[in-house]
Amino acid sequence: MPFNNDVWTLGRIDDVSQVSDRMESSIDALYASGGTALNSALCRGISAMEEAQRIDRLDGDSRLYGIVLLSDGQNTDKSTTDNQMFTRCLPNHPEAEGIKVFPIAFGNDPDIDVLQRIADVTGGKLHKADPSSLERVYLRISAEQ
Repeated sequence: MPFNNDVWTLGRIDDVSQVSDRMESSIDALYASGGTALNSALCRGISAMEEAQRIDRLDGDSRLYGIVLLSDGQNTDKSTTDNQMFTRCLPNHPEAEGIKVFPIAFGNDPDIDVLQRIADVTGGKLHKADPSSLERVYLRISAEQ
């Protein structure tokens, strides 16, 4: 779910094995521009994952749910404040059935504090990356699930 000043969807939520090939070209076409609607994007991502989780449970499926968040952690969009994101959007239950968020701190001056807090409240883990280490970090995260 890419975001800058806006948040949009590249495709539907599905198993990693089902989306990796078709998403690769979409992800390769992304580039940094505009502001950072971090909080709105994360709230929208959590909401979409909760809906997928609800549908899976109705179908009797049990899965692990996670979001990889690549960001500098600096929200520039004030439509969703940090407080709103942490109290209304993020699942504050890092148990096995929760949706874990794995932030990747990226950029020149990432806000490590907010990214670490996102990881902590969801049971995820914070990673740091630069362009040369990004692929290794993604592989590490996929092994953690």
